[in-house]
Amino acid sequence: MNKRFIIIYVCFILIGNIVAQNSQGFRIKIDSVETEIKSFLEKYEIPGAAVAIINNDSIWIGTYGFSDLKNKIPISNKTIFRLGSISKTYLAIAIMQLVNEGKISLNDPVKEIIPEIEIENKLEELHPVRVIHLLEHTSSIDDVHFNEGYNTSGIQDLALTEVFNKNPKSRYLRWKPGEYQSYSNDAYSLLGLIIERISGLKFEKYIQNNILDKIEATSTTYFRNDVNSSLFAQGYTSNGNALEFSPVLMRPSGGINSNIIDVSKFVQMLLHQGCYNSTCLVDSVSFNKMLYPTSSIPAQEGYKLGYGSGFSSHYVNGYKFFGHGGGLPDFNSIFLIKPECKLGVVILINSNSDYFGNLVKKIVLSIEFECQELITKTDFTTNKYNYREISGYYSQANYGISLDRFPNYLLTGLTVFERNDTLYCKEFGGEETLLVPISGNSYMRNEKSKESLYFFKNSDDKMMVTVMGKDIYIKDLAWKPIFERYFLMIELSIILSYLIFTIVWAIKRLFQKLRGIENLSITYLSRLLPLFAIISLLACVFSLSMWFSDYNNAGNISIKSISVFIFSLLFPVFSFLSLCRVAFKNEHGNKIEKVYLIIVSLTLMGLSLFLYKYEIIGLMLWSY
Repeated sequence: MNKRFIIIYVCFILIGNIVAQNSQGFRIKIDSVETEIKSFLEKYEIPGAAVAIINNDSIWIGTYGFSDLKNKIPISNKTIFRLGSISKTYLAIAIMQLVNEGKISLNDPVKEIIPEIEIENKLEELHPVRVIHLLEHTSSIDDVHFNEGYNTSGIQDLALTEVFNKNPKSRYLRWKPGEYQSYSNDAYSLLGLIIERISGLKFEKYIQNNILDKIEATSTTYFRNDVNSSLFAQGYTSNGNALEFSPVLMRPSGGINSNIIDVSKFVQMLLHQGCYNSTCLVDSVSFNKMLYPTSSIPAQEGYKLGYGSGFSSHYVNGYKFFGHGGGLPDFNSIFLIKPECKLGVVILINSNSDYFGNLVKKIVLSIEFECQELITKTDFTTNKYNYREISGYYSQANYGISLDRFPNYLLTGLTVFERNDTLYCKEFGGEETLLVPISGNSYMRNEKSKESLYFFKNSDDKMMVTVMGKDIYIKDLAWKPIFERYFLMIELSIILSYLIFTIVWAIKRLFQKLRGIENLSITYLSRLLPLFAIISLLACVFSLSMWFSDYNNAGNISIKSISVFIFSLLFPVFSFLSLCRVAFKNEHGNKIEKVYLIIVSLTLMGLSLFLYKYEIIGLMLWSY
């Protein structure tokens, strides 16, 4: 029997296993899946993908497209992808190993383990950040700041203590730890340092010895080197541009690289509740607890959707999975497990595609489930809020970093209201939807996707609501965002009118010059100062847009980041000079024109104060 025949024979066995998995709880037709994937990649111009469908006993792998478009290198099962935040699941398993060994407790205060790392917590004595808060993203620590993003120094294994010294001010608590979830890469990287402190090993070495070696994941690595470099897929941005490889600084939270074979082995270990072959990495009790959140207020009240310890709950096409996604500027990845069906899915692409979520849905839609949905037992609090308490406007509370407040506050929001003894909700810019009571303070918003909302009160007795345990909103005054939205619209309308006015004035003045007519009205400077302010604002916005496209150098000093800083300062300076010039300079001329210029100058000053409130004025991106 030759080697080629053996390979084909094994492939048919694996495909046969996955096509008819009555005992495993699902069925899937590989031919139709492959057709869907190929069509999808072509339609949305995704360079390449590796897909695995896994059960307890077998792994099917499909590879598609190109690892490198320029050199026409095809994706293979050995192609290494950047996994991004899937790294967090590996890290969480490592922490649970230390817990199982009795070396740490989930309730240990972080400050006691790594006291040298600065975490600004004014409530440290009564409410310290604990290990479980880092694992479940309930610490309230900011997400990664720009200068903590990518490592452009060329030193891939920079010590974690040096990484944290890049921006100590980013680690401050925005609310009491344990209240609700807010995703933080910084928090998970602190777990990497905890592993180093407890084990005495570099966290990469610990994960190599205690996870990767035990599941025979021989190609998974945090580092790119001369040996494995040729296996790395070229990554592409959402607009199709190839992006130069630049490792993340926060390696514990997003630095793992792997191929589809190794990730599939990891997922198969998860399907066996933490065991691979005869070796158990964590005990099954600990593993099952990792799937569900425990430390947030909603979790303590019985609402079990959201982020557990390295796992997030997902509803895809109405089916509940556990897993984790990963997103970098040039890669997307996800693994999903459905324990009751013994099913695992891995999807890796070498592009940050806007359509990645649709690809995930396509693949899941091709699976026929024959197992019972796993129903989590819930013991909701008996304190059920009435419709009047729940009704009102909610603004987003768990923004990533403070700069996110600007888009989140103005472009998001949730309105909950009662009509005819029925509860409805409406997102900003969306349609109203019916809220169907489930249990306690939990409501279903979309029956098809099974998306649910849960209402609770924080420690300050303020009403809050979470959507699927992830997006968190706090009850707010509805007029505030409405006022700011209209304020911005009016401000921008006046600025646009001034640009039109300036063009008309310039043409009119040109004709006057040609005809030899002197203009003794308001001087050039009074008209030009507002224009200088507007040009500075537009230059700031343009520089910011150019900076956004330079992912790898976001936290470095560059012409783009310096331009944002300078032009953001020039805007209020010219606005102030314009107001002073027009308001206090005694000039002859058209009074209506003077009043108009005062209105424009006041508009520019008002916009300056607005942008200062949201930290745009004087923004130093390289140190943020």
